[in-house]
Amino acid sequence: EFWAVADTIWGNIFKKYTEKDELSFLKTVALFDNFSLIDLSKIHKILHPRKYHLGEVIFKEQDPGHSMYIVKKGSVKILCESEDKRERELAILEKGHFFGEMSVVDDVPRTATAIALDETELYGFLRADLLNLIDRDPRLASSILLKLSLIVGTRLRETNRRLNKCVLKEGD
Repeated sequence: EFWAVADTIWGNIFKKYTEKDELSFLKTVALFDNFSLIDLSKIHKILHPRKYHLGEVIFKEQDPGHSMYIVKKGSVKILCESEDKRERELAILEKGHFFGEMSVVDDVPRTATAIALDETELYGFLRADLLNLIDRDPRLASSILLKLSLIVGTRLRETNRRLNKCVLKEGD
């Protein structure tokens, strides 16, 4: 009986240490970098760990979107298919990056394909969990949505800047 109690005590110590590591990781993700440890703990509880092998498709362009992903380990290639059916690489994402965030906000099909470039661990953040969080903890949910909108706005401005450069080059 002593060993059962000792195992429980040691198990709890190691569990807390692991959770502390996970919260430290979440703090490195731009979406959560200004959140308290208490809020990060609440967020961690609703994340869904996923593992993918080299070359495994995480989602395909036009798949229904219902979640975003955070790269915990490994790397992910984001690509889309051009009108002439050629694949075009949009980004390579590594530890701490996130993708698919529009699916948390809206309910439209994916606009790109995501593929694991090696053994990859992700956290899935489901739209349904965010909607549930809006009911349970509106302050935290609104903080997530505000930060997400700031990041999406920054990405959109950068995309517009790049597109304007392309249009100007074509006009020369």
